[in-house]
Amino acid sequence: MTDIKGPENRERPPGHELAQETAPPTYPGPAGGRLSLITDIGVLLAGIWLVIAPFVLGLDGAAFWNTLLTGAATVLLAAARLAAPPKTSRLGLIHLALGVWLIASPFLLGYGDDLMASRTSVVTGAVIAVLALASAASGGRSRSVIRDS
Repeated sequence: MTDIKGPENRERPPGHELAQETAPPTYPGPAGGRLSLITDIGVLLAGIWLVIAPFVLGLDGAAFWNTLLTGAATVLLAAARLAAPPKTSRLGLIHLALGVWLIASPFLLGYGDDLMASRTSVVTGAVIAVLALASAASGGRSRSVIRDS
Protein backbone atom coordinates (compact mmCIF):
# COMPACT_ATOMS: atom_id res chain seq x y z
CA MET A 1 0.00 0.00 0.00
CA THR A 2 1.31 3.45 -0.91
CA ASP A 3 1.99 5.92 1.87
CA ILE A 4 0.27 9.17 0.95
CA LYS A 5 1.65 12.24 2.63
CA GLY A 6 -0.36 15.43 2.85
CA PRO A 7 1.25 18.87 3.03
CA GLU A 8 1.42 18.71 6.82
CA ASN A 9 3.28 15.37 6.76
CA ARG A 10 5.64 15.77 3.82
CA GLU A 11 9.34 15.57 4.35
CA ARG A 12 11.13 18.88 4.62
CA PRO A 13 14.43 19.68 2.92
CA PRO A 14 17.39 20.26 5.25
CA GLY A 15 17.56 23.80 6.58
CA HIS A 16 13.84 24.35 6.24
CA GLU A 17 12.67 26.63 9.04
CA LEU A 18 9.33 26.62 10.71
CA ALA A 19 7.19 29.58 9.77
CA GLN A 20 5.50 31.61 12.44
CA GLU A 21 1.91 32.45 11.64
CA THR A 22 -0.83 34.23 13.46
CA ALA A 23 -3.54 31.79 14.34
CA PRO A 24 -6.99 32.18 15.78
CA PRO A 25 -6.93 33.03 19.48
CA THR A 26 -5.73 30.34 21.83
CA TYR A 27 -6.55 30.59 25.50
CA PRO A 28 -4.25 29.23 28.18
CA GLY A 29 -5.66 27.40 31.15
CA PRO A 30 -9.26 26.66 31.98
CA ALA A 31 -10.29 30.27 32.62
CA GLY A 32 -7.29 32.57 32.23
CA GLY A 33 -7.57 33.71 28.63
CA ARG A 34 -11.33 33.42 28.39
CA LEU A 35 -11.76 35.54 31.49
CA SER A 36 -9.46 38.17 30.03
CA LEU A 37 -11.41 38.15 26.76
CA ILE A 38 -14.71 38.48 28.61
CA THR A 39 -13.41 41.33 30.77
CA ASP A 40 -12.05 43.17 27.72
CA ILE A 41 -15.44 42.88 26.02
CA GLY A 42 -17.10 44.06 29.23
CA VAL A 43 -14.84 47.12 29.37
CA LEU A 44 -15.60 47.82 25.71
CA LEU A 45 -19.36 47.70 26.41
CA ALA A 46 -18.96 49.95 29.46
CA GLY A 47 -17.03 52.42 27.31
CA ILE A 48 -19.74 52.38 24.66
CA TRP A 49 -22.29 53.11 27.40
CA LEU A 50 -20.18 56.07 28.56
CA VAL A 51 -20.07 57.46 25.03
CA ILE A 52 -23.85 57.35 24.59
CA ALA A 53 -24.85 58.10 28.22
CA PRO A 54 -24.46 61.91 28.00
CA PHE A 55 -26.99 61.97 25.17
CA VAL A 56 -29.37 59.38 26.63
CA LEU A 57 -29.33 60.88 30.13
CA GLY A 58 -29.23 64.52 29.04
CA LEU A 59 -26.00 65.33 30.89
CA ASP A 60 -24.44 68.76 30.53
CA GLY A 61 -21.32 70.70 31.45
CA ALA A 62 -18.46 68.86 33.09
CA ALA A 63 -20.50 65.67 33.45
CA PHE A 64 -21.20 65.61 29.70
CA TRP A 65 -17.59 66.10 28.64
CA ASN A 66 -16.04 63.89 31.30
CA THR A 67 -18.37 60.99 30.53
CA LEU A 68 -18.02 61.35 26.76
CA LEU A 69 -14.22 61.72 26.69
CA THR A 70 -13.53 59.03 29.28
CA GLY A 71 -15.89 56.72 27.39
CA ALA A 72 -14.13 57.40 24.09
CA ALA A 73 -10.72 56.66 25.66
CA THR A 74 -12.10 53.48 27.22
CA VAL A 75 -13.53 52.28 23.89
CA LEU A 76 -10.29 52.96 22.00
CA LEU A 77 -8.13 51.20 24.58
CA ALA A 78 -10.51 48.23 24.85
CA ALA A 79 -10.56 47.87 21.05
CA ALA A 80 -6.75 47.92 21.03
CA ARG A 81 -6.65 45.23 23.74
CA LEU A 82 -9.06 43.06 21.80
CA ALA A 83 -7.10 43.50 18.57
CA ALA A 84 -3.63 42.76 19.93
CA PRO A 85 -3.71 41.39 23.49
CA PRO A 86 -0.03 40.43 23.91
CA LYS A 87 1.17 43.84 22.74
CA THR A 88 -1.35 45.81 24.80
CA SER A 89 -1.36 44.02 28.13
CA ARG A 90 -0.38 47.18 30.03
CA LEU A 91 -3.44 49.03 28.77
CA GLY A 92 -5.37 47.21 31.48
CA LEU A 93 -3.61 49.47 33.99
CA ILE A 94 -4.94 52.50 32.11
CA HIS A 95 -8.43 50.99 32.26
CA LEU A 96 -8.01 50.66 36.01
CA ALA A 97 -6.94 54.32 36.22
CA LEU A 98 -9.92 55.38 34.09
CA GLY A 99 -12.26 53.43 36.35
CA VAL A 100 -10.83 55.08 39.46
CA TRP A 101 -11.04 58.48 37.73
CA LEU A 102 -14.71 57.93 36.93
CA ILE A 103 -15.43 57.08 40.57
CA ALA A 104 -13.71 60.25 41.82
CA SER A 105 -14.58 62.65 39.00
CA PRO A 106 -18.10 63.72 40.10
CA PHE A 107 -16.61 65.03 43.33
CA LEU A 108 -13.44 66.48 41.79
CA LEU A 109 -15.22 68.17 38.87
CA GLY A 110 -18.18 69.38 40.92
CA TYR A 111 -21.11 67.43 39.54
CA GLY A 112 -21.57 65.17 42.56
CA ASP A 113 -24.93 66.84 43.31
CA ASP A 114 -26.31 65.69 39.91
CA LEU A 115 -27.56 62.28 41.00
CA MET A 116 -27.91 60.76 37.51
CA ALA A 117 -24.49 61.94 36.32
CA SER A 118 -22.65 60.96 39.49
CA ARG A 119 -24.28 57.52 39.68
CA THR A 120 -23.41 56.88 36.05
CA SER A 121 -19.77 57.82 36.65
CA VAL A 122 -19.38 55.96 39.93
CA VAL A 123 -21.15 52.75 38.90
CA THR A 124 -19.57 52.54 35.45
CA GLY A 125 -16.16 53.44 36.90
CA ALA A 126 -16.49 50.67 39.48
CA VAL A 127 -17.44 48.18 36.76
CA ILE A 128 -14.45 49.18 34.62
CA ALA A 129 -12.04 49.05 37.58
CA VAL A 130 -13.26 45.61 38.68
CA LEU A 131 -13.07 44.26 35.12
CA ALA A 132 -9.55 45.69 34.70
CA LEU A 133 -8.45 44.01 37.94
CA ALA A 134 -10.04 40.72 36.89
CA SER A 135 -8.29 40.88 33.52
CA ALA A 136 -4.95 41.55 35.19
CA ALA A 137 -5.51 38.69 37.65
CA SER A 138 -6.36 36.27 34.84
CA GLY A 139 -2.87 36.52 33.41
CA GLY A 140 -3.93 37.75 29.96
CA ARG A 141 -4.20 35.73 26.79
CA SER A 142 -2.06 34.69 23.89
CA ARG A 143 -3.02 34.96 20.25
CA SER A 144 -0.11 33.55 18.32
CA VAL A 145 1.10 30.02 17.95
CA ILE A 146 3.92 28.51 15.97
CA ARG A 147 2.82 26.24 13.18
CA ASP A 148 4.77 23.99 10.88
CA SER A 149 3.90 25.15 7.36
